[in-house]
Amino acid sequence: MSITLPRLAVAGACILLGACASPVTDPGPVPVPAPVPVAFPVDPAERNGQAVLHAQRGEVRQAIAIWEALLAGGALREPRHAYLLRNLGHAYRLAGRDADAVTVLEKACLLDPRNALAWQQLAQVLARLGQHERAARMQDQAHSLQAREVPRVRAEAEAMPVPAPVAPVMDRIDITQSAGMAVLQRVAAASPPDAPRLRLEILNGNGKPGMAAALARSLAGSDLQVVRTANASSFRVARTRVEYRPAQRQAARQLARQLGGNIEFAAADCPASELRLILGRDIDPAVLHRYYVQQLELARQALARLG
Repeated sequence: MSITLPRLAVAGACILLGACASPVTDPGPVPVPAPVPVAFPVDPAERNGQAVLHAQRGEVRQAIAIWEALLAGGALREPRHAYLLRNLGHAYRLAGRDADAVTVLEKACLLDPRNALAWQQLAQVLARLGQHERAARMQDQAHSLQAREVPRVRAEAEAMPVPAPVAPVMDRIDITQSAGMAVLQRVAAASPPDAPRLRLEILNGNGKPGMAAALARSLAGSDLQVVRTANASSFRVARTRVEYRPAQRQAARQLARQLGGNIEFAAADCPASELRLILGRDIDPAVLHRYYVQQLELARQALARLG
């Protein structure tokens, strides 16, 4: 009987969390603020961005209310939603609600047992509660996951296909003979047809003026054709993401890697382009500058090859 890796990971998480459990001192009833009513269709990423902004301003109660409202009912219970539990657990910790933080972070570990950050956050809260033995186990689990993550990322990078070198286009010399004389004639080589460039839309979802246009300028001369820059439907996009047509997964992944950071990419309906980049609040001008410098260096290398 085969057992998949996610099931093994969940089983290991259950062992770590369940077998090592120890009673937690109940600090008594803690007033919980009422959830913030949502008057528009819920976008988890957008609502998470609002909560993060509240937390950054020190408005922890408001942040907690948003995350609790998002997680109420158990609809968001896929591994990709575990970050909401991690954020709520961190907010509980900031509010001094360590017992609640433990409960929520344990759920995050079970939902996404291969995420080292959740285990590390849980270890920190347990240590604050004086449960040092459990905290050490959780910290060991985090270190183990981190040790495995570096080789995995390196292996993925090495597995990326390397473009084949393009043979230089050179003129040819034709030699003909006429009346006993050799005639040399230079014939210009035909330039290879240009490969069609993928179309890219860039949408500003963070409200910082000019960022979409700045990135479009940085992409000038690349193998992507920016066909549109505009504002996203909201300026409250928390994380930058690349959306792509299903056939362009590799191109989306490459663009996400070039921009750096923890940029997501996902298949989506892109009727006007092959790729769509939505800039979130996590991207800043320094990222664009780094990407611009990278593109400039590639252009210099191309010029050097031309001689």
